[in-house]
Amino acid sequence: MHNICRILVLLCLVIWMPSCKERQAPVPADDEVPTVRAEFPIAEEFPIVLPAQLDKTECRFILDTGCSVTSFNDTFKDRLGKYIETQTSSGSMWQKVAIDIYEIPRNPGLIVGPFKLVGKVGVTDYANFGAWVDEYDGLLGIDFMKPFIVQLDFEDNLLLLVKGDTEPAPEWGAPFDLQFDGGTPHLQVRLTETVSELFMIDTASRRTYLIQGKFERLLHELRPDRPYVKREITADTKVVSGVVLKDFRLGPLTYERLRITEYPRSFLGMDFLRKHSLVTFDFSRKKLYLKKHASSSPAPADLQYHSPSIPPVNSPDTP
Repeated sequence: MHNICRILVLLCLVIWMPSCKERQAPVPADDEVPTVRAEFPIAEEFPIVLPAQLDKTECRFILDTGCSVTSFNDTFKDRLGKYIETQTSSGSMWQKVAIDIYEIPRNPGLIVGPFKLVGKVGVTDYANFGAWVDEYDGLLGIDFMKPFIVQLDFEDNLLLLVKGDTEPAPEWGAPFDLQFDGGTPHLQVRLTETVSELFMIDTASRRTYLIQGKFERLLHELRPDRPYVKREITADTKVVSGVVLKDFRLGPLTYERLRITEYPRSFLGMDFLRKHSLVTFDFSRKKLYLKKHASSSPAPADLQYHSPSIPPVNSPDTP
C-alpha cells in the first residue's frame, strides 16, 4: 500500500490551465522521425520509465498520458536554452504551480531513444510533489506522444512508438472513442447502470480513482449497508475510501474486479490498463484500442487506502 500513497501526486502535475496561451510543443523534428517504429522495454513494476539524454547526460523520464506537456525537474533548468516565460499549472489539485518555459537546446539537444526533441519544455520543482517524484528527471507528456501511435504491449513488456499514419489493425483489439480535455485523453466508462464517468487515462497513476460524488453513488449501489461520509480531500487527508467493482462492461469487453478509490478527480490507472495484453493510443484519430488478456488477476477485497498526498504509514490493509 505504501506505493499508493505516492502515486497520485504525479497526476496532472503539468496540465496547463485553459487561460495559458498556446505554445510550441516539444516534438520530434520531422527529419528525425524514422519510418519504422521505436521500441522501448518496460518493466513490470510501476511507473513506465524511458531513458533520455540532455547534453549527453542520462535522464529518466516517466511516460505520462495524464500530462499534456513534457517537463523537466528544475535541477536541469541550467542545461536548457533561453527562458521564455512562466505559466501556471493546475498542480496536484490543491495548489497552483509555477512552470517555467525554456527552449530545448538543439545541440546536442534532448534525445529520447532515436528521437531528437525540438521546441519548448516546462520546468518545475518535482520536490513539491513528493520525494519519490523528485527521483525522476522528467515527464514525457502528450505533446511527445501525439505524433505517434503509442502501444503498450504487456505481453512482451514493450512500449512501441508507431508511425502516426499507420492504419488500424484487427489485432489491436476493440476500438473506443477518446475525448480530449486539457490536452489529455479521456474515456467514457459506464461502471453500473446508474454510474457513468469520463475518466482521464493516466499511465502515471497506479490505481483507478473516481470523483467523490459519483463514488458515493457507486458505493451506495454496491454496498448499501456500508456508511459513507463525504469528506473534503486535501493535502492533509490521511485516508480515502475504496470499493471493488466485481464486474462491468466496456463495449464488447467484460471485466472483473476493479478496485476504485474516491478522489477529487477521476483517473483510469495502470491497474486497469494492465488488464489488457495490448493498449493502443491513436491520438490523431482520437481512438483507443484495447485487447484483453485471456484472464486478469483478481483485485483484493474493498479497503481503505492511504491518501496519496501524505507519506506512507503502516496499515493492516497494506498489501
